[in-house]
Amino acid sequence: MAFFFSANLYAKGVSLRGLGKGIRSGENSGSESETLSRDELRSCFKKEYQLEKFEASLSEKEKLVEAELKAINREEEEVENARSRVDLYSQDSVDSFNRLVENHSKRIDNYNNTLLREYNQIAIRAKSLKNEYNYYCAGKAYYIEDFEAVKSGLIRE
Repeated sequence: MAFFFSANLYAKGVSLRGLGKGIRSGENSGSESETLSRDELRSCFKKEYQLEKFEASLSEKEKLVEAELKAINREEEEVENARSRVDLYSQDSVDSFNRLVENHSKRIDNYNNTLLREYNQIAIRAKSLKNEYNYYCAGKAYYIEDFEAVKSGLIRE
């Protein structure tokens, strides 16, 4: 499976969030176990790319959730206004109001059972990826030569 390097990361100067300091070969990182190998760096780039995608998806879904909530609130005001205008002696008026309430209820159910569920699933996955990235990548030193080699390999693939 080919991994395509994130254009956003490349435009940012290709640095991974929270990564420790880059060191040159022969320098001491303080702990060899805290220095990322090329494979680990490659994995960090992939995690960063996935995290970026999930964060973008989360942002888009959040906009949809907010827009739908505003629409529900507007519709709720309309339902309340319509309630005061219902002619209780007219079956057509009562039926019309009941349809309005039923449609409003369906919209709320869709919001709760679809939009929010999808948003929460994306948020949970993004948080999991962020935690994984923080555990395996953040604060870890790396060799600059390895970073450059991994970076150039990802761009070419």
